[in-house]
Amino acid sequence: MGNVKEVVQKGFKSFKSSKKAFYLSLLAIPFLIYLGIYIYSLTQNHTYKFSKEEMAEGASFEDFNLVVQDQKYNPTNGTYVIKIKADSDNDEKVILDKNNLSVKAITNKERKTYKPNVYHTLNDYFIVELEDIPKNYGSLKLHFKYKNNKSDEEGLDKEKESDLYVSALGKNIDKSLRPKSKKEYYKESYMYLNDKITKGIKDKQKDIKDNKDNIKRLKKENKKLDPSDPVLSKKEQMQTRSKLDDNNSSIDSSKEEIHKDKKEIKEKEKNKQSVEKIINNL
Repeated sequence: MGNVKEVVQKGFKSFKSSKKAFYLSLLAIPFLIYLGIYIYSLTQNHTYKFSKEEMAEGASFEDFNLVVQDQKYNPTNGTYVIKIKADSDNDEKVILDKNNLSVKAITNKERKTYKPNVYHTLNDYFIVELEDIPKNYGSLKLHFKYKNNKSDEEGLDKEKESDLYVSALGKNIDKSLRPKSKKEYYKESYMYLNDKITKGIKDKQKDIKDNKDNIKRLKKENKKLDPSDPVLSKKEQMQTRSKLDDNNSSIDSSKEEIHKDKKEIKEKEKNKQSVEKIINNL
């Protein structure tokens, strides 16, 4: 009987002990989950990836948008360089400088504000250089304040503010990146402009080729069209004349486009020579 009592007492103690362990384990589970999430977060890259669409939106103003052309970040020394262009929907030139545009940068993680070095190297193109940006900055908000000199005469807002967001990942990470001199940034900007002009020339040359091919194709087609062919009905003869007229009109349009493109290529080639001269002197 005594043995049975001892067994019951041991079983009861074991039950109490296991029950206590069970409750302790229940309390420990949320802590372990939280600890796991925290450790995982420390190992992750907190940089936010923006889509091409988000990047293309840029900072919007009345006459233009500020759009990122290139960005590079060096996590080793904290240097961050963003190259920005003013895109306009109309033919009017956009001129930006330190007198009408101010810039500041804010990290989204620590909400820390940075005053960048801004180099207005071309009328519609400038470079934002930041230093000491931490590895876990998350993303950068570039806040622009633009003072419109035409506001009084055209009834536009005298001053407008807008933002664009950037984050550097993958090919935008450059561990050799360093702060540069004004002269170096000017040279880079004119090389960018030279590449842009070269691309414009190639685009126009392609347009000329396409228009020449179009003329050749239409002339070949016209040779097969004979509105006076007796085999054709009156209706078919009228349709053939109409087709010939349309083709000839298209040929004339293509010739005009070729003339216009050749003229533009000459202007671009002159600009290219001027830009290359500036690059060589920098």
